[in-house]
Amino acid sequence: MLMFWPVLFLAMAGPLRAETNEPLLQGIRSHVAVKGSSTVGFTIRDLPGEVTSLEWRVRFTTPLASTPSIRPSGVTPVNSLVFLEPVEGQADTYDARVEFSSPITATPPAEFARITYNVEARLPDRARVIVTHGNTIDVEGTRHGVQGESSSLSVVMVTNTTTLFTLFAGVVGFVYWLSTLNFTQRFFRFFPPLIWMYFIPMTMT
Repeated sequence: MLMFWPVLFLAMAGPLRAETNEPLLQGIRSHVAVKGSSTVGFTIRDLPGEVTSLEWRVRFTTPLASTPSIRPSGVTPVNSLVFLEPVEGQADTYDARVEFSSPITATPPAEFARITYNVEARLPDRARVIVTHGNTIDVEGTRHGVQGESSSLSVVMVTNTTTLFTLFAGVVGFVYWLSTLNFTQRFFRFFPPLIWMYFIPMTMT
């Protein structure tokens, strides 16, 4: 019976991670897939007509362990060019740009570029990505500014199945051990261990 609950929690919970769909720019949203390194994807929503280029400035509040990389994805046409250049005098700040090989309209929304980065700390509680400003450039070369916003990215803390099983088994064992102590027995008489064996792993995920 003791080993049944970790298996149930493992099946229900999956990896301990958090993802966000908060907007990085007006008209551009982020999709976060964090496993080892962190990847921020940019998705086009509402574009002013046909767009030939997109550019934006992104700043990482968590110190980076190495220079991030950018790659095209989604609706980005083949042979499009992507650039990511450090901003002089501003730590962990970069100018990103995508030059499409053919104009795009991006309807419905679809991802067009991803930036992958590694932070110095192995398990930061929360890395913060801030887009200070950005522009879309149409076929006539006109820039249309978009307001920058920020997004908090939670990293995956546990992804390995064995480690996750061990963690949940440890939670179950710890709760049962607490319930056997003299000064906690009265508490667990009203709030049985089974309750905490469900809600603690659920809160952790």
